Amino acid sequence: MSAILSVVLFLLLAPQDPAELSGRAQTLAQQKRFEEAEKLWREALAASPGFFPALFNLGYLKSQQGKYDEAAPLLEQAARVDPRDFNTRYLLGQALSNLGRREDALRAWRAALAVQPANPRLMQIMIVEYEQGRYFREAADLARRALQTRPDDANLYFLAIHAYQNARDFKSICSSPGRPKNRANI
Repeated sequence: MSAILSVVLFLLLAPQDPAELSGRAQTLAQQKRFEEAEKLWREALAASPGFFPALFNLGYLKSQQGKYDEAAPLLEQAARVDPRDFNTRYLLGQALSNLGRREDALRAWRAALAVQPANPRLMQIMIVEYEQGRYFREAADLARRALQTRPDDANLYFLAIHAYQNARDFKSICSSPGRPKNRANI
């Protein structure tokens, strides 16, 4: 009897597998049972502090809840564990931007762009952030790069024109690498 009790106590008190805990948490999150999911992700992190899926998913959850002050440290840890994960860097940039930390957000987004160098959506976000921070030359350079990836994208084209104007780069407006094919209709 005492042997069975010892085994049961061991199983109850032994740290659980972080992958199993994280998998269960993911299922709970999909069912919108966020508090229970968070508890399991925290248990996974207690068992293995650098467990990437728990760090990322908990950071994502906190970001979705608008709790950017809680999301950012989790995503920073996740980025240290897996520096080549685009989504982590992208979300970290979003969280930092929402906290008013533009420089840190741009640093995270530059790291994300290094992973996916032709991501036009991220480039658009960064161009706007650069302009808001009055980094007009950086915005114009990135706009040029974005147009090279999507030369027929009218939104990128107009964003580039704006960036070139702010950078006082009037020559690039006329010679930009892409113009929408339907520019006659613009």
